[in-house]
Amino acid sequence: MPRLPTPWINPNSLDLGLFVNRTVEVQHLVEDLCDKVDYSSRSGLVTVRGDRGVGKSIFVREVLRQVARARPGKVLTVVGDLRATNPRQMLVNLIHHLLMAIESATSPALDKDWRAAWAAPLQELRMSGDRLVRSTSANEGREYGAAGEVGSSLYGLLMGKFSAHWKEKRESGQRVDSSLEITEEVLRVALVGTLEALAKHVTVFVFFDDFDQAAGTDNPERAKASFRAVLDLQPCISILHLRTEVAGFAELRREADSAVTVSGLQPKQLVEILTKRSNSVQGPHASQLRLPAAWAPFWALAEATDNPLVLLRWAQGLATRHRQWPPGPEWAEPTALRDLSVETAQANGDARLWAKLGNLIEKLGANSPLTSKMLLDGKRELDPTPAVGLTEDELAWLVRCEHLVPIDRFDPRAGLRLDPLLGLILPAVAAKVRAEAERLLRP
Repeated sequence: MPRLPTPWINPNSLDLGLFVNRTVEVQHLVEDLCDKVDYSSRSGLVTVRGDRGVGKSIFVREVLRQVARARPGKVLTVVGDLRATNPRQMLVNLIHHLLMAIESATSPALDKDWRAAWAAPLQELRMSGDRLVRSTSANEGREYGAAGEVGSSLYGLLMGKFSAHWKEKRESGQRVDSSLEITEEVLRVALVGTLEALAKHVTVFVFFDDFDQAAGTDNPERAKASFRAVLDLQPCISILHLRTEVAGFAELRREADSAVTVSGLQPKQLVEILTKRSNSVQGPHASQLRLPAAWAPFWALAEATDNPLVLLRWAQGLATRHRQWPPGPEWAEPTALRDLSVETAQANGDARLWAKLGNLIEKLGANSPLTSKMLLDGKRELDPTPAVGLTEDELAWLVRCEHLVPIDRFDPRAGLRLDPLLGLILPAVAAKVRAEAERLLRP
């Protein structure tokens, strides 16, 4: 029998139909954002924090969906991944996502004339590369220059703000070709101008997904410059998704006027996620992949973690390892757990290395910062009974493959931590899961 397909598990799915209700947290943030809409707030900063994989992205998307439904026609939501290498690219990415939001906007105020004055020129700016070329009549060019400060259109704004930087080339008759170098400042003015034009009609929410991971650099000053390039844009209400374990964003957290922490889930909620996903399967495998709500193995796994991503990756590993579904109780053997965790994390390497790492992490403390010296020595300072430490090559490989990851990507001194997806290599976790499985499977 061929292995069963597992797209239904999809640990990174953002399908809101599979969202497990977090009533209290959702209601709190929905009410806060609706208040901002009712009071026509033009600026604000909201931080949403939580561990990797806990469900921050789908949580914010569900909140924004409910806000848009509660305040129809009054909200414009921009959601995008702003991963980029520099401030300019972050601005270009934000323009792209803003245009997508405008295209699907339902506010009657954003009519054909508004879109022609603002959205169409912004799209042309995004697609123009290094220079924006505008062909006008001589009279039209003078009108744009005069109206630029008023902001009646994006071209008028750019003509007015950068009047000394446009290069004109006159053709025969009254035709004038004007071009403007698209600098970072031009992009910023275009964005702010469009946001100002939007703010007259709707409240703009910009959700910066995985914001702390966005800048493609480990240089903290360059990263901050990239972040500031978008955070200082007004008027809009920025919602930042930050991982709890990233320590370098204390400054942003102090600036926030609202903060929400997305916590882990209870076993019942975790099993509900799996049940929803298995029940969503269509096609020939539908009946085969249905999971009974009380199926013991996943309850055992759910008791070992509060993290949806970890549970879903383990479930995906179970589904791909076994030729029958649901798999039998043999998955609860300690060696099977270790192999499952390694395979789920798409890791390679000697099983002895994973056994060594599991024992070592447990000795040093799975939730404590780990230095290279601790991992090599097998102990913390003044600890008289070391575990077997890693070799230099083993440590380098684990860091390179991101099985040991920096606590703060901008501060190497903060130490390392174990990728949470590898939690099953810890002997205590494996023992806990096995004991829970045996209890649940006992006749």
